[in-house]
Amino acid sequence: MRIKVSINSKTYEINCGTGIQDLAWLAMTAAYLYGKENYPRGFHQPTLLSTVNGRVTHPRKRINAALKDGDEVIVTLKDPSQPQPKQHAKWYRKAYGDLRNIMKLVLQYSPRVDFSSNNRNKASVIVKFIYTMYKELKNEFDEEKFPQNQTIELKQRDETRKEFIAKIILPFGEIKQIKLYEIYPSQKESSEIPEPRELPPDEKNNLTCLPIPEPWSKNMQKQAMILEEQEHKRREEEAVKKAQEQLQRVEANPTAPVRTLYDVWPDAPSALAPHFPLLYDVFSIYANYHLPEEDMLSAHDFFHFLRAFDLVSDYDDMIQLILELGDDIEAARNEVLKAKINLNHFLNLLVKFSEIRNPQDTAYHNLIDTMSKSKAIWLQDFVKSEIIKPEISELFMENYDDLTTKYFSRASKVEGVIIDIKVNDFIAMVMECEQLADVVTSEKVKQICEDTLFFSSFKDSQILYPDFLENLVRLAQVVPFNEEEIMQAFSNQPETMILAEKLHSIIRILCGSKAPQSAGSRGISRGK
Repeated sequence: MRIKVSINSKTYEINCGTGIQDLAWLAMTAAYLYGKENYPRGFHQPTLLSTVNGRVTHPRKRINAALKDGDEVIVTLKDPSQPQPKQHAKWYRKAYGDLRNIMKLVLQYSPRVDFSSNNRNKASVIVKFIYTMYKELKNEFDEEKFPQNQTIELKQRDETRKEFIAKIILPFGEIKQIKLYEIYPSQKESSEIPEPRELPPDEKNNLTCLPIPEPWSKNMQKQAMILEEQEHKRREEEAVKKAQEQLQRVEANPTAPVRTLYDVWPDAPSALAPHFPLLYDVFSIYANYHLPEEDMLSAHDFFHFLRAFDLVSDYDDMIQLILELGDDIEAARNEVLKAKINLNHFLNLLVKFSEIRNPQDTAYHNLIDTMSKSKAIWLQDFVKSEIIKPEISELFMENYDDLTTKYFSRASKVEGVIIDIKVNDFIAMVMECEQLADVVTSEKVKQICEDTLFFSSFKDSQILYPDFLENLVRLAQVVPFNEEEIMQAFSNQPETMILAEKLHSIIRILCGSKAPQSAGSRGISRGK
């Protein structure tokens, strides 16, 4: 579906796919497009999204639930010179701030039984249900404040007692096993904690339980993205078919100068051969963090791959797999950020992984299917697709020593992956840099970390080295720079080159002044 978004005098037609993203994403995408083409270029903050007739919907509502294909909306940007209206401030908190993972649960009951006469005229109506907070929010909210067993008393709307209602605020989560009860006045008189009497099950048909907005877990969002990427999978299958045809031609003409799986691993399982383009593409994503002549990836890259491509379910599963891989991964773990795993080694690790986890799957269907889906989603993410471009990846190569030193300075020793950086430690690292602390909030840095780690359904993710690099790119996107100076120097350059220039400045600021200034990095603007 396509939505027309107006910002000031500009209108953008934004392709929203099937509309599984939320309205906050639509507003931010439009603001980003506006910032690209309006001078001075920079980061613009949306503070409201409304329809052309002025209707404002919760910013975390799905696009396909709020709008139809071809609808028009208006996005208002923050004006630093004017006080922010309360409605705009509240919308922003719901879209990107402290309320973004909060839902209002509205319980409304219209009984068939008569609650206005006899012994029911003063009876209380109670709703009980089981609430389960989504696991990815358990680090953000205190579970003890939101118990699983919820008991809510509904209030009569008026004296007729024909409608009862209650509203409760909860973090995004699942509501199930809803039941209706009543408590008679006589029960309250005879007991301090009266035992409610369950109403007939068919009374539940007259109870509505409406969460605003409809909550989506990380896993639900990812599954929806996978479904949306069926077209990508179809193209991948076409690539596999072409690879099979190419392999047949190579076998018929062994002198043809085409790189195949057998060039890398002569004894490779034949079932992997048709999928070599996919395997090599995934390997290259991580090899891009290192020098071309190395053509290898690190143990941290491999661990990140296992987590990001959903090959392990949680941290304990990761540790178990590392133990199972044993000596095959141990040498790389000794210097966890060094590029030590070449393509042959990577393929061998994948085969061993499949033999351990899916011994009956000799054709590697589960492995290939999971990697194919995850790669398609990876390429859909703007930042992740930018990272693999030479303008960005070359900066990581050139500044490898400074970046790894900075990473080690904040890393904590952990089991399995050897070291990682806790999210709070990364936030502290950024906020300790005066130039960055002046222009970005700790809440924004936290959101950057969440956006990076969102790609994985892995519970309790912390920051591996590839996450650290991605965080820097996301930081470069949102920190306000001297856009006028950048535009003068790069007015005819592609967008990725401008992002690379900003990233170079972030690296210099974060790592000190060691990084070379040949790229001419620009200063941060505090006035924007």
